[in-house]
Amino acid sequence: MDDSRLRHLSPRREMVLVLVLGMAGAGLVFLAVRQGWAQVRTAAPRPLPGGDVPVTGQDLVPAASALAIAALASLVAVLATSGPVRRIVGLVLAGFGAVIGVAVSTGVTAADAIAAASGSAGTPGTAGSVTAGAVPNGSAPPIAGFAAHVTMTSLPWQALALAGAVAVITAGLLVTWRAARWPVMSSRFDPPERAGSRTTAQSAQSAQSAQSVQSAQMAQLAQSAQSAQSVQSAQSVQSAQMAQLAQSAQSAQSAQSAQSAQSAQSAQSAQSARSAQSAVAAVDTASIWESLSRGEDPTESGQGQESRRQ
Repeated sequence: MDDSRLRHLSPRREMVLVLVLGMAGAGLVFLAVRQGWAQVRTAAPRPLPGGDVPVTGQDLVPAASALAIAALASLVAVLATSGPVRRIVGLVLAGFGAVIGVAVSTGVTAADAIAAASGSAGTPGTAGSVTAGAVPNGSAPPIAGFAAHVTMTSLPWQALALAGAVAVITAGLLVTWRAARWPVMSSRFDPPERAGSRTTAQSAQSAQSAQSVQSAQMAQLAQSAQSAQSVQSAQSVQSAQMAQLAQSAQSAQSAQSAQSAQSAQSAQSAQSARSAQSAVAAVDTASIWESLSRGEDPTESGQGQESRRQ
């Protein structure tokens, strides 16, 4: 289990998974030590029958089963404790797993198997031979006074027991690391004084949580009001800018209208002047033709007219 996966689990489910891991590790240890780790055969001369004694892991490593039981008891203690005590229980659980690992990983020799078989048979021995064991072609005490032949089959079961020990160690370390986040046993299982103190603590925690929620709601309302005020101010500024732009456009339109009127008036004055000038020119032309038709000199008549005008 890595940290990213643990964060996505609820505290209760996380605790259940860790406890299941510890129980699975202890179960693997029990399963491994109940299997045959060696086979001791005694070759007796005829007509005596030979002996065939199986040796289990429990016979060779008796402490492993006791430590597995202690690990299961520690897992139960995890449920009944909380706070620093639960962390201490996790450390103890990891210690049990470490001792189990050391016990099952040490070399199991043929002498150990013959000694365990001798103890189960209740007889002493003197010499023996070994195949597929830790001491090939070596000597060992005989069983019932005859030579013993030992076949070791402990390797896969030792590996299985070691895996169980690693699981127990992991569960203990996880208990120590995540104990503060996990739920505790219901107060109905506590003594009256402890139940009352726990109820008071839960009430205080509930009141603190409600106060925190209320503070967050007040802060959210204040933020909403501030946002609304900011929006209203922005709308007011935008309205003022629009009014100013409309006024500027109206002033520009008035100036353009005045300029257009002035241009029209100037054009009308110029047209009137041209009309007057054309009329004067027409009168002068008529006077000249009239003078010519009467046989008079137009220049003299023009001078006379000018004299009369003066």
